[in-house]
Amino acid sequence: MNKAAELISKQMLKGFPVKVHLDCGCEADVDLKAEGRGKELCWKGSKNGISVTVTQIAKRESAVFFIDLESDKGLDEIGVTMPVKLDAAKKITAIHRDGGGSCWQMPYWPKPGDALNESTQHLLLKTDSGNAAVICFVGDVFRTMLEDHRLTIGAQTTGFREYHGPFLAASISDDPIKAMEEAYGFARECGALKVCLRKERVFPEMFEKFGWCSWNAFYQQPTSSKIFEKLDEFKEKNIPVNWVIIDDGWSPTREYRLLDFEEDREKFPEGLGECIRRMKEEYGVKQVGVWHTLHAYWNGIDPNTEFGKRHADCLIESVAFPGRTIPINEVKKQFGFWDEWHSYLEKCGVDFVKVDNQMCGDTYRQIDSTVCGVRTAYQAIERSIYKHFNGIVINCMGMDMENVQQRPKTAISRNSDDFYPDRENGFAKHLIQNVYNAVWHSQVYYCDYDMWWSGKADPVKSGLLRSISGGPVYISDAIGESSLEGILPVAGSDGDICRLDNAGMPTTDCIYRNCAEEGRIQKVFNTKGDSFALALFNISRKPLTESFSMNVIPGFPVRRKMVAYEYFTKKFIPVTSSSKLKVTLGEDEVRSYSIYPVRKDRNGEYIMLGDRSRYIGIGCRTFEKTYLAGLI
Repeated sequence: MNKAAELISKQMLKGFPVKVHLDCGCEADVDLKAEGRGKELCWKGSKNGISVTVTQIAKRESAVFFIDLESDKGLDEIGVTMPVKLDAAKKITAIHRDGGGSCWQMPYWPKPGDALNESTQHLLLKTDSGNAAVICFVGDVFRTMLEDHRLTIGAQTTGFREYHGPFLAASISDDPIKAMEEAYGFARECGALKVCLRKERVFPEMFEKFGWCSWNAFYQQPTSSKIFEKLDEFKEKNIPVNWVIIDDGWSPTREYRLLDFEEDREKFPEGLGECIRRMKEEYGVKQVGVWHTLHAYWNGIDPNTEFGKRHADCLIESVAFPGRTIPINEVKKQFGFWDEWHSYLEKCGVDFVKVDNQMCGDTYRQIDSTVCGVRTAYQAIERSIYKHFNGIVINCMGMDMENVQQRPKTAISRNSDDFYPDRENGFAKHLIQNVYNAVWHSQVYYCDYDMWWSGKADPVKSGLLRSISGGPVYISDAIGESSLEGILPVAGSDGDICRLDNAGMPTTDCIYRNCAEEGRIQKVFNTKGDSFALALFNISRKPLTESFSMNVIPGFPVRRKMVAYEYFTKKFIPVTSSSKLKVTLGEDEVRSYSIYPVRKDRNGEYIMLGDRSRYIGIGCRTFEKTYLAGLI
């Protein structure tokens, strides 16, 4: 048995002691016994009309566990529980819902004997065998969660009599990030993950450029006149905005219900199509996107309007949320709804969409399982998005595994809660949430770290975080408040965002600790080819001094000579994996290192130097051959 399989079956779940919960209120303890050996190992048991089989698929240092449960009586909303022990862990980083009903995920750092937070879905464990990544999975009708001292498997709807599919995956590696990558990779390889990994998804070319979103500027009151006023500001200040999102508020609504596919004519008197035409032809905006939710609007569709009645065969009333009318849980009919709306938007010149409020699986409870409701929604809407917008979408508010593991092909997914410009010390949480979520989320998607403000609300810290994010970069400044000075180190005068290869993630010395609470410098790294980016943030609200080696960056070459350029001090520093770097940061201070491999020709040693006016020069498209003589 490999180490990951042993960790789950023997140490964490102790041989799978299963408790089955029936919708009549009864419970049954089903003892499973191991059968077979090696790759054929499984655990089986039956009792009182219930049969359960847990099957292991293992390879290298990865393993995936599947459950097959059949019952002659209906199961409860949570149909299976198993006790969980984390005795093997010395350190833990866990990811859970940021609040019980939240759509976002958030890291926390429990001790090995602590109860796990509600709706925990990922674990990183520091063990004697290495770093273990543990992932909860969705099956045919169920989702898996960790909470308290137990694992739960359920459809969130009563009455199902069968569960089939993967419920847990794990991998062990010397590198915790590599462990997560291998766990997801093996899950994809053996069919547990049925949707594409990030490397199989296509990053939309338009997001290589800089954008603007109306949300924090206008919130739910965007109008064409406000948009033109903002675009006038961009033109006057030479700010290179290539794409724009018209966020929430452009549609006609009442009581948070959609009234029509077409735009609110009080806000867009000339019509959405004419507004977009002017944005493109008069202001040079290359692409325009609009916002809607996975259920059309926050509370769905108003069924009593002429519009609602015309689409009645595509709609259904939620049982869990009476009075909320939503697209029906049938792919063909739901696609028809989106196809008609997206056809209209395409005719208006819309190039992409932002689809929000994706944590809406619970609206299908008692109609279907939440997993099936979400799966149907994604199959329908992605089909329409590929038909009308070439698959270009920003997925938002959907970080549960029933969302993450069920979007077929679209590439971009929001990685954190909103950017809140007016929230005191809000940047620290925003940073922590993004970089720790990226460890798992970037295995499946290109991570969107959300919009930011270039003129105030920590523009340097926010700009640096987006520069190292590896995802889309866009601002949401209000009229008159955008700063070219704040934007240029991120986007440059041409709007090129210098996107890196992966997502910005914690270095290995930070991954098992809360740097804000422990008074440590938060280190974030990324790569571009054989170069590295390292950003340092002081989020502890006091001055910090710390010494560290470059070997905290995963994959940093052991023997190769490198040269680091620090943006804020304008200094070049020769480094190796073992050389110590001592850094002092004042409160809220940051540092940004672009680290280049040293090359050699007959004229001497040199680096291919990126743009020094950018926070992360390694992400530039053009480089200058720069010899080290006289440089360091």
